[in-house]
Amino acid sequence: MNNAVLLELNHLTCVFKSTKGLFGKEQSETAVKGVSLAIERGEVLGLVGASGSGKSTLARSILRLVEPVAGSIIFEGRDVMAFSRAEMKSYRRKAQIVFQNPDTALRSDWTVRQILSEAILYHKVTARPDELINHLLEQMELSPSIIDRYAFELSGGQLQRVAIARALGLNPVFLIADEILSALDLSVRGAILALMKRLVKENDLTLLFISHDSKSLNSIADRIIMMHKGEIVPA
Repeated sequence: MNNAVLLELNHLTCVFKSTKGLFGKEQSETAVKGVSLAIERGEVLGLVGASGSGKSTLARSILRLVEPVAGSIIFEGRDVMAFSRAEMKSYRRKAQIVFQNPDTALRSDWTVRQILSEAILYHKVTARPDELINHLLEQMELSPSIIDRYAFELSGGQLQRVAIARALGLNPVFLIADEILSALDLSVRGAILALMKRLVKENDLTLLFISHDSKSLNSIADRIIMMHKGEIVPA
């Protein structure tokens, strides 16, 4: 494997099974079909595709939130599919994801402090979590005054910034942004996109930016690939 490559997928396949019909017949749907790709360190790779094309399933399978049925995930030269429980904990600190809908990804009855401190304390990132949280809020261009506000009191744009801060609080080297603009008002999307561009540089991130919006991808990505019916196709 090339040392410049951070993440490599080889023939990754994900299948969903369901039971339907009067007699409970099991049906299978292949959501990701033998996807192979490589992402270099420091690269922003854009992934575009229509709803239902398999983009989000691919994103979750990279972190094994959805278990692939075939293929390999090579991260920093090691096979993620062979990781032990302890190795997976370390991997999920280095590789983080921000989901599309922050209002469902974050607990609405928790304060910003609780949301940001949970993973920081679990992974023992620092002995001074409040200092890190204040730094994260500053990075996200959020006022320190929101630290004890509940998630349900925040706007959609503020919530998405908190979700991004939660991911960056673990100091990852690889970040997946899965349709993070689509649930936001048009007036907010440009600001979040500009924020992501800055954060990539400031945090030396490798980024997989997933969107159905080619215009957004063109403004942030070094390279764009397309997904259609579970496969990578010419963009």
